[in-house]
This record gives sequence, C-alpha cells and structure tokens, in this order.
Amino acid sequence: MESLFSLEPGQRTARFRRLLRRARTPSARPIARSRGQALVEFALVAPLFLLMLFGVVEFSLINASIGTFNFAAKDAARYGAIIGKGSPPAPNQLTALDVYIVNNIIAPRVAGVVVAQMTQVEIFDASQTGGCVGGGSFPCATKVDILQKSGGSWVSTSDSWPTGDRNDQLANADYLGVRISYTYTYLTAFFAISSPTINLTALSVQRIEPQQFGQRQSPSAPIWASVHPSGWTSALISLSTGDFIDQDRRALRDWLGGRA
Repeated sequence: MESLFSLEPGQRTARFRRLLRRARTPSARPIARSRGQALVEFALVAPLFLLMLFGVVEFSLINASIGTFNFAAKDAARYGAIIGKGSPPAPNQLTALDVYIVNNIIAPRVAGVVVAQMTQVEIFDASQTGGCVGGGSFPCATKVDILQKSGGSWVSTSDSWPTGDRNDQLANADYLGVRISYTYTYLTAFFAISSPTINLTALSVQRIEPQQFGQRQSPSAPIWASVHPSGWTSALISLSTGDFIDQDRRALRDWLGGRA
C-alpha cells in the first residue's frame, strides 16, 4: 500500500477525501438501523399499551354503572317494601306507587350515568331466591308491573300485580322484586367487537313490611321519638312487645317518602 506522502499534493487530497467518506459510512448505517428498530418496537408495544389503558377506563365505567344501578334497585325495593299497599307521600298520593318509585327513586339515582341508559323496570312478586313466583324467566308471566319510558316520564305498560293485591300480612307477606334493565354503550372501540353496547340488569328483592299487627298492645313509648333533618330518627322500642304500632309505621313511611 502506497503512502500518502509518496503521492502528489493533488492525489494526496483526493485519497484523503476517499478515506474520510469510507470512515463516515459505517457510523451512519447503525443509526439508520436503530431508528427502524425503534419504529418496529413501538408498533408492537403500542397496541398492548393502548389496550391496557382503555381497558382500565372501560371497565371502571362498567363497574361504576353496575354499582349505581344496583343501589338504585335496592333503594326502590326497600321503598316499595316499606310502603306495601300504601300510596306515595303528598303531593303524589294519586300517582301509582310503581310509577312514583321509578320516576322519583330510580331515575334520579341513575341520571348521572351517561354511558348507560335505563330501558325497562319490572316490579314483580318475587320468590325468596329472586325469581318469579310462578317460575320461568324474566319478565315474569304473572304478577308483574312493567314500566317503560314514554316521553319524559316512566309509565306502566303492563300491570298484572296492582298495589292492592300485594300481601303485607305478618305471617306470609309477599317479596317485592325490582329488576332494572339498562344498556351500556362502550366508550372505546377496543371492546365493541360484535356490538357497541351490552345489556345488563340490576335486581333486588325485599320482603314487604307488615302493616297490621293484630290486637297487641302498643308500646308505652313511641318508636319514632324525634326526627332530625340531618340524620336518622332516634327509636325507642318497647322491650315488652317489640312491635311497631300503626302511627309509628305511618311516621316512618312519611319520613322516608320525604327523603326519597
């Protein structure tokens, strides 16, 4: 190999430039390869990262919707069990009890859930296990009040279990069930593979509270001694009988109706 010093000045410059170009070429190739490798790795990792991110968001919203509708069904069943054969509190005495329950108890509690919409409410005579008394699948074939939205309010479309037919006797009171059907709409498209929505239900069953207690004597002290606007009322229960008297039952019902 000839030395650079044995060449003429012009040839020496040309040879030196060729050597510089050769020296630069190997260092440029790894940079190009590393950039391409980063793009491939990002393309592989990004879908998994986005799936986890949107999965956390989606399932958090589903869980919040389920919890909200479950609480609404429980509150509605509890209110219907306490009222029994009675009527809603003033000024809604003339409103059907089931219609009042859906419009004033269930609907306000689920109004803040924007990703889920209530489609139907069933108030039915339930078994202790939560099914229909006559057996079969939902909606029950008999003893059920089906309510759907019409315009801006909820109305009864099929009522085969009117309030007057509900048994509130102490020995064999009916079980009142509330079943809410609602549709959840996926916020993202990651999980909307076959359908953009999913149909869910919330169910709660409670025994209708007895309204009559025979001819037993009333407790010496009233059960509902005082009503505090900011909290629960204090109860004085007689140890001799332990029964609710009618006036205390009405006081409890009116108080719950005012807070519903």
